[in-house]
Order: sequence, then structure tokens, then C-alpha cells
Amino acid sequence: MGKPEQICKLEVVFQDPFHLKNLYKFIKFWLEDKKFITKSGPWTEKNMEVFYSEQDRGGVKEYHIWWKTGMKPTNSYFRYYLDINYLGLGVKNTEVIKDDKKYKLQIGEITIKINSYLEVEANGSWDNHWFLKYFQKWFQKKWYRVKIEQHEDELYELTYKLQKAVKEYLELRQYEGTPDLFYFPAKGME
Repeated sequence: MGKPEQICKLEVVFQDPFHLKNLYKFIKFWLEDKKFITKSGPWTEKNMEVFYSEQDRGGVKEYHIWWKTGMKPTNSYFRYYLDINYLGLGVKNTEVIKDDKKYKLQIGEITIKINSYLEVEANGSWDNHWFLKYFQKWFQKKWYRVKIEQHEDELYELTYKLQKAVKEYLELRQYEGTPDLFYFPAKGME
């Protein structure tokens, strides 16, 4: 099996009132929609959360949440991985009035780090074959390089779409709308 290669490393920092539980659910639903969380297999909702820490210091809380999830694209030669780390500092409960309604929110600094990785030759069939293991590097560099680059672009685009969705949810200002990298749906990717 190949070692996963880091494709993208993004970060969202927010310092205004927000609803932590709804942000948590929003990202979870986005991952479910994009098939990074499945009902069965290695990437279920139960297995996704690797670490959760909540420290209360006199009404001010600090959160550390680590999620690790992945996805199998249609081509079993590849595997996508996402690491999402939440870091909430100085988070405390507050009330905000908007449109004559009172909302209970949290205020503080939340940082969401998104790292994406691509694993090539994910099923390990070439590594375990007595003959093919000698041609694996040549095959990846010469013959299969275009497919590898297509999957790198696909994962890169998915990572940026997640960052954009989080920024839109938090109503952060963005520069111009992020266009899709592929104008037409990618055809021929397996």
C-alpha cells in the first residue's frame, strides 16, 4: 500500500458569535453528502471522531476535536483522506438578539484546519504480487501519472469546497466566488 501524500492544507479562523453544535452538524452533513461518512465500513460516524477534549476554565471553554475520515472513489486504486481539526479557544456562552429573537450562541475563537491526503495503490495488490511490485514505480510515473493528477485535482477541489462551505456557513467574507476547477463534469475518471 502506498503512503498517503498530502494534497492540500487549509484553515478557517473565526472570532465572532457562532453556534458550535450547528457548525459541528453542518460539517458532518457535508461529509455525509460527499460520501466521506458511510453507514458501514471504516469511515462511519462512530469511527470518525478520533479525539474530543473540552476543558472548562471558569465559564470559558477550550475545545479540541479531531476527525479522520476517508472515501473510496470509483477507482479502487485510490483512496481520499480528510483530517479536520477543531480548536476552540476562549469559548463562552452568550446571547445575541437578531430580528427580535434571542439566540443562545458561543463567542470565542474557532480554528478549523482541513488536511487532505491521497493514497495511491490503496488496496496493496501491487505490493503483494511477486512480479508486479518491481514495476509499480514505473507504472505510476509513466503510465498512470495522468490518472493520479486527476484524482489529486478532484481531492484538491473537494477540500476547497469544504472550506468554502464552512466560510459561507460562518458568513465570512470571501474574495470572489471560487469557480469550479472543472467546468464540465469530469468524465473518464474511474
